[in-house]
Amino acid sequence: MKVSNFLFFYFLILTACNDLPFKNEEVESLTEETIKEIPKNKDEFLEDEITLIEENMELTENTIIQNKRVILNMVTIKTFEYDLLIKADEFISNHSIIQNFEENEKARKNEDGKNGGSTLIETNTAKGELKLILNGENGGHVSSRKLSLSEKTSLRGQDGRNGQNAIYRVLCDTWSFLGFEVSEYCANKCMVAPRQGENGGNGKRGLTGFSGKNGGNSGSFYLKAFQLSDFHLTEIKQNPGVSSEGGRGSRGGDGGSAGKNGTDRKRLCRYRLSRPKNGNRGSSGRRGLNGKDGVTGIVCLEKLKEEPKHLYSNNQTVNKPQNNNSTKENTICY
Repeated sequence: MKVSNFLFFYFLILTACNDLPFKNEEVESLTEETIKEIPKNKDEFLEDEITLIEENMELTENTIIQNKRVILNMVTIKTFEYDLLIKADEFISNHSIIQNFEENEKARKNEDGKNGGSTLIETNTAKGELKLILNGENGGHVSSRKLSLSEKTSLRGQDGRNGQNAIYRVLCDTWSFLGFEVSEYCANKCMVAPRQGENGGNGKRGLTGFSGKNGGNSGSFYLKAFQLSDFHLTEIKQNPGVSSEGGRGSRGGDGGSAGKNGTDRKRLCRYRLSRPKNGNRGSSGRRGLNGKDGVTGIVCLEKLKEEPKHLYSNNQTVNKPQNNNSTKENTICY
């Protein structure tokens, strides 16, 4: 009887262990210290009340992660330009990273750099180590300015006027004989020689290039916790996006066409004319102004005076931290 009772009791223990909320494969990559922190009391946290993230994530929209316990286990969460809200009774980070953009990541051509997304964590207890890489996206390359048809017309130099043609007049030589006037000879005479045509006017200066694109702001991070003595930011990298250079100005306007020299159709004038010249192309437009660099977001840890309630209720929205210096007593901003 005693042996049977013992075997029955042992069987109950084995059954209870199999019902624990954490399977071995779910926590095998956690450090020994972190494993000790995970509660083994089924009444404290149920399996569906724990969000364990063990694979890298890339956000494609504003995202909310909420549960009684949220664990980041040696992962990188790339938020890009999106916002992340984490609400949990307990937040644990095991050597994880929250990152916006890669360093020197550049926006598409002719686009402003995107702002890095904001991360807000609200929890009763924060533990572990977290690295922040909060970069803004650099402004995109700007195209050189091209002229439209109407702009080309407006910048073109004035055409030179044509030279005047030769002017003729019929003149007759007369003489008298026995009191009579006799016309001896009539012929065309050159009265005004042909004139040279005008040179074409020079084209106007090209239009100023488009302004460079702005760099994006680096992301922000704000953590609110009632207990955060066991939480550490191991590294903080913040690089606002760099603006791009202004685009090249347009080409200058075309020179005007030279006027044509006047003609001596009857070849009766004595003259010498140079060939008129077309106008020169105008100088290129000035380069556009550079864009504006992004600004650095905030990184703050706030120790709450009271333990927050209902952290993982539904219908939560992400509220961006404001980019200003906190004046709260128990807030540290880096």
